Amino acid sequence: TMQQKLFAAATALLPLHVLEEWYFPGGFHTMYNLMAKSDCPESYPMNQMSDMLTNLIGVLFGCIVLAVGASPFFCVMQIFLCGAEVFGHFSGGVFLYNMFKAKGKRTIYSPGMATTILGYIPVAIGIVVSFFTQAAPTLPELLLAIVCGMALGGLSLNLPEKLLKSK
Repeated sequence: TMQQKLFAAATALLPLHVLEEWYFPGGFHTMYNLMAKSDCPESYPMNQMSDMLTNLIGVLFGCIVLAVGASPFFCVMQIFLCGAEVFGHFSGGVFLYNMFKAKGKRTIYSPGMATTILGYIPVAIGIVVSFFTQAAPTLPELLLAIVCGMALGGLSLNLPEKLLKSK
């Protein structure tokens, strides 16, 4: 189904998104840590190991969903996670711009924004369209999926950070 394909695209996009955040051009962890007012922004509280575990959880979850089938419930969770990426990268970009404009920063780009704009936004739009053309979640599914998306996002970000943060 279109929903299965879009969910697969979002899952496949995650490793590319991580490459943009960490290597091409990289620096996401420093932005994240600066936003957390870290005194050690190059490695605390987010470090490469904690972020890789966060994203591994996302890829594994995506593969499990693809194995059982990307129902409208899981697609709502994906829209929530796409929205979190959009919010995170745009708010981070504005934060970086404000912090470094006096030093020559001219855009609100933040590491990971290109894959967010070119990947996650189109996936989210496609899923919304699929709700009108294929199958839509019921209201209880919609509400539960939002709660589950928040829980998964919070768990996959906070748990690895708590376990692996180290100055």
